[in-house]
Amino acid sequence: MTHHPKIGSCLARLLLVVTLAATPILGGRAVAEGPTPPEGTAVVEVDLDALPPLPDGEGLAGAIAGLTDGHLLVAGGANFPNTPRWETDKVWHDAIQVLDLAAADAGWRTLGTRLDRPIGYGISVSHPSRGVISIGGDTGDGFTGEVMAMRFDGESFMLESLPPLP
Repeated sequence: MTHHPKIGSCLARLLLVVTLAATPILGGRAVAEGPTPPEGTAVVEVDLDALPPLPDGEGLAGAIAGLTDGHLLVAGGANFPNTPRWETDKVWHDAIQVLDLAAADAGWRTLGTRLDRPIGYGISVSHPSRGVISIGGDTGDGFTGEVMAMRFDGESFMLESLPPLP
């Protein structure tokens, strides 16, 4: 079985949208008003443009993303920040950024803590007690089967290694 990074990135975005849809803590800015879907349905229109842009100004592909304790967490990822983009190497990131979704005028906060290494293009899942779980991905030097859980409670960041993929 081969791994296709774009599929992982698309699945991570889909899981983020589904997670946002199922989460009531959004400060009223990211969820469109409308009729309530049937119970158990995790589908709603989400206006990601209502959120402030990430501070790097370049955007990220394949970042770890999800909700943890009322915060949107974005970590790792990759991009082509140098120009001309088609003649430069991809840059892999290990930064961790959080956005407090309950604060109406909050901006992104880049944490002083970083991931153990740059990583992107894995699968991200928001879990109610473990925070954001990152499964597999690419480090720029190859694929990894590592699994980790990340939580941010507004004060501190916790990173927990979980059993790796087989």
